[in-house]
Amino acid sequence: LYGSLFIGHVQDVSVVTDSTTTREEYDLEDFQDYTMEYDEQEQWTGNPYLLRLQIKESESESESSSARELQIHVRMSEEYLDIQPNQPVVGVLLSTSQSFTKLAAMTDLYIPDAECWVGDYPYLDRFVMEELLANDDDIWNLLESERYSEDEDEYDEEFDDEADDDEEEYDSYYDDDDDDEKEEETKGDHYDTEMPVTKIESMHF
Repeated sequence: LYGSLFIGHVQDVSVVTDSTTTREEYDLEDFQDYTMEYDEQEQWTGNPYLLRLQIKESESESESSSARELQIHVRMSEEYLDIQPNQPVVGVLLSTSQSFTKLAAMTDLYIPDAECWVGDYPYLDRFVMEELLANDDDIWNLLESERYSEDEDEYDEEFDDEADDDEEEYDSYYDDDDDDEKEEETKGDHYDTEMPVTKIESMHF
């Protein structure tokens, strides 16, 4: 069995009643008062709520043309309430193939921003894993690069829009000036062209 470090980010997170359902997904924000002890779903059906986590592999780590995307289900826990999209995530992929074309399993995942480990069973020595991240700058920097802020993206888009608006105003201003200059030039041309004709005509008279 081969193992490979998985580094990526959370694409989406939700709560579901069953791992096979695609319709009944609930926002994690609606479960801020949730505790495993008082799981209503488990009390009524015997099956607890599940956390559905969609994660995407870092493109710099992916050897294929497209980054690997995985969907994971674990029993819902109050420890997962701070998970949000775009947070960095790290774990270990397991495969019987050295090329990892087919996955055998995925270990528990660590999400530093949410300060939690995601998984029904602690496959990894979590203390050792956290020590690895703390002491290996290359891995930590790669993990940090996966952090993505929607606010920053909105700011970038807003900045780009403002820059485009300024450029349009700049172009419009100078276009107006060019039009004025052209108009003046046209007036001048008209004056220079017509006056000699008028003079010539008056000379004929």
